[in-house]
Amino acid sequence: MAFNWALTNGFSANYAQTMAFAMLVFAQLWHLFDSRTFTSLYRRNPFTNPYLLGAVAVSAILSLGVIYTGLGQLIFNTEALAAGHLFGVVMAASLPTLVMSAVKEATKTKWV
Repeated sequence: MAFNWALTNGFSANYAQTMAFAMLVFAQLWHLFDSRTFTSLYRRNPFTNPYLLGAVAVSAILSLGVIYTGLGQLIFNTEALAAGHLFGVVMAASLPTLVMSAVKEATKTKWV
């Protein structure tokens, strides 16, 4: 989704790949909070596990380093994303997790 959006809006292939990379990374980081429980994410406090929060924070910081540092850009062939694009990617990446949790909540099913 992010890759296609960037290309159709005139951004470079590297920029589009960077958006896709960020989307995949942050989607997985959001999913970590839902995969902690068989019940809905909305029934569990996501701040009760400091180790998980630390791991997510470190992973996010390292991922941002790949996107925004010269060394990360050189090694991974990424481009710095505009703040608005990064925010949009992080928010869009949360949608599958939030929807899946809402479905679990509405149907009272227990699955990961």
